[in-house]
Amino acid sequence: MDYSFPAGADGAEARAFLERGRAALLEGDWSGLCQLVNAEYAQGDTEPRRAALEKLVGYVAKHKSRLAYRQRLAVGQTIGSGSVEGWAKTLGLRLKARGARWRHKNVAGMSALFCVRSGSQWPACWSRAS
Repeated sequence: MDYSFPAGADGAEARAFLERGRAALLEGDWSGLCQLVNAEYAQGDTEPRRAALEKLVGYVAKHKSRLAYRQRLAVGQTIGSGSVEGWAKTLGLRLKARGARWRHKNVAGMSALFCVRSGSQWPACWSRAS
C-alpha cells in the first residue's frame, strides 16, 4: 500500500490525510472511511488523486469485516498485529538457534505455548500441567 496518499500530496498534506483516515476508521469504521473518501472526491481533485482514492477503497473494502476498531478497543482488544509478529519472530529465533535440534512434531507444541503465553490462558495452562 502506498502511504504517500493521496497522489501528488506533499508530506504535510499526506500526513494530515493519514490522520483524518485514522480518525475516520476509529469513529465510523468502514462508513467513516467512505465519508472521508467522498469528501476528497467532492474537492474535484486530479485524476492521480482519484486513482489513489479508488486504490485505497479497493484495498480497505477487502478487509472491511475487520474494521470494527472502536468496538475492539472498547473491550480491550488490540487492532494491530505487532505483538503477534513479535511472538512469531521470537519463536522463529528459538527454533533456528545454533545447536538447537527440533523434531517436527514438537514445533506445534512450542508454538502453542507461545500463543497461550501471549494471551490470558497462561495460568490455566500451568494449572493443568501441574
